[in-house]
Amino acid sequence: MSLSHSSFRKEQPFEHHIVALSMLINHSKQSKDNTLQEYILAACVTKNFQRITNEKFSKPLIDSLRAIIGSPIDFKCASPQKNSSDHQLHSLIPDLASKLNIPNLLIQSAKTEAPLYTADTCTEFHRLLCNLLETFESHLRQLQSTTSGIFSV
Repeated sequence: MSLSHSSFRKEQPFEHHIVALSMLINHSKQSKDNTLQEYILAACVTKNFQRITNEKFSKPLIDSLRAIIGSPIDFKCASPQKNSSDHQLHSLIPDLASKLNIPNLLIQSAKTEAPLYTADTCTEFHRLLCNLLETFESHLRQLQSTTSGIFSV
């Protein structure tokens, strides 16, 4: 059975689709098979690329964020919600620091329970955000050229 078999989709109630999708996701998680995630990412490349390169909404925002770099940034205290943490980001900072000049974030990430966003790191956090957006767009551009024509929008 193909995932895109349209006559099957029309015959089955919505609840059956949810159950089938749930089973597929659970199987994918249990088997450590990334095929489903890779398919979803590939199928969404065109839409995500269109969103991040949108001249009316996304581009002005990203350009504004880039323009701030070099300007003083007023620190506004921010912290994760009660049930969330910076833990996952802590582990990524050393690798990111090897590519970007973010020494204060690197020092802060060594303190495992400390918040990453502080007065000393807010400018570096901003630089990291801009870099991640640029890298995301660049990778989407590469994927878009690789997958063009494979998936319809």
